[in-house]
Amino acid sequence: MMNNIQDDYKDKIASSLEVMVNCFERMDLTAEQIMDQISDMPRTLRNKILVTASLSGKKELAEKIGTANEMIKLKNIEKFKESVVNDTHSQFLSNMTWNDKALLLMDMGLFSAILPRDLELSEEEQKYRDIVKKSMDKDIEKMGLNQDIGIAHHVQGRDDFGIKTGSQYILRKIGRA
Repeated sequence: MMNNIQDDYKDKIASSLEVMVNCFERMDLTAEQIMDQISDMPRTLRNKILVTASLSGKKELAEKIGTANEMIKLKNIEKFKESVVNDTHSQFLSNMTWNDKALLLMDMGLFSAILPRDLELSEEEQKYRDIVKKSMDKDIEKMGLNQDIGIAHHVQGRDDFGIKTGSQYILRKIGRA
């Protein structure tokens, strides 16, 4: 029974993504217009839209969506830095998922999944990292988790995170959007 519900849910999401991709194609949107349409969505959803367009053979549209995603990424970095200057970073980060905050750290080069302790950050970069990490820690508290969660890696649209217990990491998947 539960599998049927999950399968039905997955089918509805896939169908919704296809409808969105078809609308973008019919409307002949530019990358900038697509950016306006998807900029408030979590990155995992934006990536699923990109994959749907690619798998549907809509190469030109997929390129526009990819460009829109890149523009959103750069805009988010810029907006975050601005929010730190304006001391509105709490509000800015409150509108992001935990996953998107983790990706912001990676996008800004403030986290290395391979050798996180070997990163040499400037004082400003460390400030940015600390602000985002503090916000992520608050999210974890809200979820009722008391473990220190660290990012293990982000590969091919899967979000794999490690939960630190003592001195070892146990890999675990945390919700897929």
